[in-house]
Amino acid sequence: MNENNLKEVIEQLKELDIRDVLNELGINYKVVGKRINFKIRNERTPSCWAIYSNTNIWIWKDFGYENYRGTVIDLWSIVKNVSFIEAVLEM
Repeated sequence: MNENNLKEVIEQLKELDIRDVLNELGINYKVVGKRINFKIRNERTPSCWAIYSNTNIWIWKDFGYENYRGTVIDLWSIVKNVSFIEAVLEM
């Protein structure tokens, strides 16, 4: 895969619906208005929120752990404990 193809694949993956990615990862979620709540750490109350941005991608953040945020690729990377590129190849 050359660099241009990789960039295209990354852009396509970023546009995946986060609900599909959460289902693939086996993570339960709840839709609350325009937001999706879920948890990726062992906690009582879900601290992750995802919203659909005006750039047509889902962005998420874990408010309990400041470094956990990004696109669906970053979510896959964190949950599966793999690098960004490994996440791209797995997804």
